[in-house]
Formats: sequence, C-alpha cells, structure tokens
Amino acid sequence: MLALSRYREAAILSQCAAAKAKAEHNQPRLAMALNNLGVAWLYQQNYRQAYGVLQEARALSHSLHLAEIEAGTWSNLATLYGMLSAWPAADHALEQALALMPPDSRFRPAVLAQRVRLAARRTDLKEEVFSRLWREAMDQADNQGDWQVQRHLWDELAKHHFEAGRLDRAEAALANSFRLVLVHRLPDPESLWMLAGRLRLAQGRPAEALQWVGRVRASNAAGQNPVNFLRLAATEARAEAAVHGAGSALAVCRRSWPHALAWRHAVLSDPAVELAADIAMTELVDEYAAAALLDPGGRAGSVEAWAAVEQSRALGMLRRKQRRAAADSETGGATQQRLVALQGSGQVARMPAKLAPSAAGEPVAGPASPLQLLRRVQQSLTPRQTLFTFWLGAGQSVLWGVSRESFVAVRLPARKDLTREFRRFREEIERNGDAGVLASRLYAATFGQAPPQITDRPEWLISADEEPLTMPLAALRMPGAPAVRLGEARAVSFLPSALWLFEAGELHAPRNLLAVGGLVHNAADPRWQEPGAPSARAGGRPSRAAPRRIPAPAAEFELPALPGSAREVEVISSLWKQQGFQAQRLDGFQATDSAIRRVIGQGWTDLHFATHVLPAPEPRTYRFADEPGSAAPPLIRFPAGESFLALSLRRDGVREGLTERDVASLRLGGARVVLNGCSTGDGSAQRGAGLSSFANAWLAAGAQSVVASLWPVGDDGFFFETYYRGLLQGARPAAALHAAQVAMIRSGTWRSQPRYWAAYFHLGKD
Repeated sequence: MLALSRYREAAILSQCAAAKAKAEHNQPRLAMALNNLGVAWLYQQNYRQAYGVLQEARALSHSLHLAEIEAGTWSNLATLYGMLSAWPAADHALEQALALMPPDSRFRPAVLAQRVRLAARRTDLKEEVFSRLWREAMDQADNQGDWQVQRHLWDELAKHHFEAGRLDRAEAALANSFRLVLVHRLPDPESLWMLAGRLRLAQGRPAEALQWVGRVRASNAAGQNPVNFLRLAATEARAEAAVHGAGSALAVCRRSWPHALAWRHAVLSDPAVELAADIAMTELVDEYAAAALLDPGGRAGSVEAWAAVEQSRALGMLRRKQRRAAADSETGGATQQRLVALQGSGQVARMPAKLAPSAAGEPVAGPASPLQLLRRVQQSLTPRQTLFTFWLGAGQSVLWGVSRESFVAVRLPARKDLTREFRRFREEIERNGDAGVLASRLYAATFGQAPPQITDRPEWLISADEEPLTMPLAALRMPGAPAVRLGEARAVSFLPSALWLFEAGELHAPRNLLAVGGLVHNAADPRWQEPGAPSARAGGRPSRAAPRRIPAPAAEFELPALPGSAREVEVISSLWKQQGFQAQRLDGFQATDSAIRRVIGQGWTDLHFATHVLPAPEPRTYRFADEPGSAAPPLIRFPAGESFLALSLRRDGVREGLTERDVASLRLGGARVVLNGCSTGDGSAQRGAGLSSFANAWLAAGAQSVVASLWPVGDDGFFFETYYRGLLQGARPAAALHAAQVAMIRSGTWRSQPRYWAAYFHLGKD
C-alpha cells in the first residue's frame, strides 16, 4: 500500500501489524511496523503523529541494535523535516541514517538520494560537489535497479537547474523523470506534474502551467502525497493572474487560505519547523496580497490583503505562547481560548474557513472574516494610537495605516528598493552619522504618504517583518521647521502582529523590580580576590582565610567587563526604593542561572538585565522556493545556535547564562523586561517569520513589554534612569521610552546622537 501511495490503507494495515507484533512480543517486527506506520501518517501530512511513531520506532530499534531499521527511521525523520523545509534538522537526521545504514542495504540508494535533495537546498555548496553526490546516488540506484530512486534523482536535478535558471537543462532532466514514470508505471506522478507546471510558468507559458496544476487538482491526491499545496496554490494563483487576471488569482487564494492556515497550525512544535513554516506561508501570502490589492472592490480588497498578512504573522508567536502556557493549567486554557477566538472555531488543531472570506467574495459569518478582523483591531486601539503594517512585495510594497476610525493603504516601492534604502539608513546611523537627507527621504516615501488623521496620533504601533524590524525608525526625520526625529514626536512600539492586540493581559503598575547587573564576566575582575573558604563557593558565609585568586585559565567563555552596569542597577534600584517599592539586585557571583530561575517566578512587575546578550552564531542559509529570476528569492536563515544572555561566571570559573529556549520556559506573568546590553533585540529578520531575537523570546515567556537594543550601546545606565523615572510616574513603557529618547535628543551632549538613543526600541502591546 505504501508503494502504491495508498497511505490511509497503509496506516490501517501498519497499525494492525504493530498490534499483532506487540501481542506476540516480537520487538523487531514491531519496530518495522511502527516505522511503516510513521511513513503512512507522514504522507497524509499528519506530522505530529508521524513524528511520535518514528521516534518510538527509532528508540526501539536502537535498543535492539537493529542498525538498518534504525537507519530507516532516521531517514524517514529526515524526509519529515525536509517536507517541512526544516533543513538543519533534516541534515542531522540524514547524517545519522548514513552512519547506520549498511553499505549493502537495498535502502542505501534512497538515503543517498535524500542527501542529494538536501545538498540542493544549501546555498554554500559548489556545483561540482552537487554533481558528485548526484552521480554517486545514481550509480547505486542503477546497480540495484531502483527505478523510483532514479526518478527522484532526475527530479532533483531538474529542480537544481531550475533554481539556477537553466530552464532547458531542467526540462531535459524532467523528461528523463517522465520517461521512468511512464515506462515503469511508478507512483506519485503528481509531484512531477507540479514541477512541470512551475517550469512552464517560469518559461512564460502560464496557460500550460494551469493545465499541469489542473491535473494535480483533479487527482484529488494533493493531501495524500508530498506535493506542497502551498506551492501548488501559489503557482496556480500566479498562472491564473497571468491568464485570466487578478480576480481568478484571488479566487484561488481564497479557496486555499483555510487549508494553508490549517497546515500551518498542524506542523511540529519544533523551532526549526516553526521558522520554516512561517516562511513557507509567505509564497501564498504574497500572491494573496498582490491579487487582493488589484481587486476592483478597492477598499475591501485592501482589507483582505491586510488581514491575510496579519493572520500569517500571528500564528508563530501565538503557538509559542500556547506551548508555554500549556504546561500551566491556569493560563493554558485561557491561551487556547484566545487562539480559538482568533480562528473562529472550537478546534485549534485544524484552522477553519472562518479566517478567510468565501470563494464568492462575501465575508463569512464568524469573528475572523477580514472586515470583522479589522473592526476588532480598530476597537483594540485607543484614540491616541495608529497601527502601521508593512508588507514588502516583489513588484510593489504597501504600508497600511489603521486607527479607530480610519483604514488607509499607501503604495511603496518594491522590496528590493526599500530594503536597499533601509539598510543604508541603518549603516549610516550605526556609524554615528546624521543620515539627515536619507532620514527625511525615507520618512517621506513611507509614513509621509499617509494622511494626517493617521500620522497625527502620538502613539504608533508597527507590525512588520524583514528590514523594517531592524531599522532605527525613531531616527527618521519628519517634515517641519525645524524637522524633528520620529522618536522625538511619537512613541513607537513594535508588535509581532496586529492580532497581538487581542492577547489578554493586564499591564501592572510598577511594584517590585529584579535588577541584574554588575556581574563577573572575566578572571581579571578584582572580585576573584575573595576569602578562600569552600563555603564561599556554595554561597555560605566567607571565612577569614587568606585571600586567593582563581587563575585566568580556570574561567571559561570570558567577556569584557561592564563597569557601568553596577552603577546602573544600583541607581535604578534606589529609584524604586525612593518610591517605597521593592527592588532586589542580583550582582557579582550571585547572578547565576539557578538564582534567576529561583526568583523569577516571584511576581516581579519589572525585570532589568544590564549584561551581555550574545547573538546566535551566523545563520546557515538554505533555498526555500524554486523561483528562478526572482528579485528576492525566498531563503531560510536558520540560526546555528541560540542567543545567549550572559550571567556571572561561577567561582569555579564556569559561565552561567540563559538561552532563548531557557527564557521561553520561564513564567513571567505579564512583567515588563528591559535588556540593556549589546544588540539585545537584534537578530535575523525574515519574510513571514518576523525577527528571530532574544527580545521575542521574552514575549513568548509571557512578558507584556520588552525594551531592547539594535546594536551595542554604552553601559552607563543614564538612559534608563530617565526611562524608569517616567515609568514610576505612571507612564506606560512605550511612553517612558519615548520620554527618555526625547531627553537624550535635547541633552546637548554626545547622547543626543541617534546612534545612542535610536538603538533602543519597544516591543509589545504596552
């Protein structure tokens, strides 16, 4: 049944086989049955069940020393990750499979073919390396007469040439694949038809592309095989737009949107998979937005485009919060209810059609149709607030402005042009330049096109991905005499999505503060000169023994000292105590991982960290879509590790700290968080996935508000003295940050330079 692509029947039979093997205590047979069951579920896109069963089969085969079966489960896990575009995880699984697979195994050609598929996704692989891997896999498949593997290798070669724009060579490789499918009557022709459709579209033959897509649709097998229906829908929409116009493309997007949202919500709860799924959504989102913006209905089409963009952005962060809250019985149910409210259905596992309009173009009854979604967002805004949503498209971009009474759409330059200007602007500000002309031009080209009833509101909320998320927008120049900086005239906050406004949570008045700073970062710190009693290492009372010093080589992962951070937390703590509030400091050797975890759940309204945040290592980049000639081909940049908040070295020289994963497991209960260190809020900004940064991890942990920095800044703490004075006087975080920026601009000192104050930004609902 698996070989015939009859996956539902295969799942039933595999379950029967597993039950019988378990009853007979036949462990090897059970491992094989579970492995087959995982494959059957995998190709029905039941990723979570497939993952669980494959992991069970892998653990069982490992315990029984069944190397070939274990290799097979690793290979199937690699397939699962590959289907979800989580390439680093797929790489790891495939390495395990190749290490375990016996050289003479009949399954080895299939594993080598998987290696070719993964190699084709990497952006750093040389052409000769890919060719060598392809030839090695083809030779093995040829020796064993494995026609199916040979066919898939021709598919991968076609994709490889297609990606490079070598369309004639792609067609030749595809012809070989067709020949094998026809001669040997191989299963799963739908993926081949899909490739043919994309090739015809790239060749400028959209009518033929529609014919191939139609064959996939007519087969009713899109949900039963590895054809990526997101790509299918995007290809169909693009071809329909070319042949029949924007209205036909919009109908395709409307029909596909509920299924896309259901797929997005059903993927594995794995960081790499979540990142890839967010980016996978962008191909369809871009087609949806482009078609809706051309809808002759005008405003209705623009609202629909805005809703699609905001819905796709919301799901990743909401799922992270849902996973965090699920471990807590009190908040887990509330978070689930909020997700249900957004989705308009009682089933979280399958996102319903109520998130999209009907195929006929009329809004569906339910709380989340585009127009009703817009009204809910407008009702969530205060009269002082405007929400701006950036969407960067290949042909044109859009900036939507939303207030309680208004909704406007402003057409912007294409992604390529905007990205180039935004990057130049940031580079100039970081170099301590004024960027005056560019700052004025960028404002005029973006926000300056919106009408006054939108731009005159004193509080701005920004929803974006890609470049706008990493820009010091506060340093833009608004028109006037004299021209003022945006950060001087407006309080600016960033949101993961407009739908974040629906998140429940009360912003507590300042009550108690946990301040972490003045830490021991290297062995040259004079605090190593401590009494030498062993009890000092354990946190006990120091003895009167002679001082000793741990030599520098005993300390690992040393970082530069932050001498101003001790004064910073001392002054900030004093401000709180002057107001009669509680303030606890963790400094020196006290600021350990265990100490943070012990006290973090004590109901702090505010957390302040004055320390180093080390960004994730340089990301590894993989190709996402086979889209030759695109102005900005979709890529996925996977962090090669996690951002790291450095705590103190321990007395034994071991470095303490928190990773993003550590932070996401904390329970903050709506606290405000300040991260004053180097690039605490910077990260990789990607289409559809937002900003992968340490600041976002705190939102996922339950923080209501995060203040962080885009690049390294001074550590004297003067900026945050001003920030906390405003906060303690009743200002909300965005307003307190705005007041601190205004104070720096008007200080007449070196702190008035945008490089200093524009590095800070506010993330959250406020």
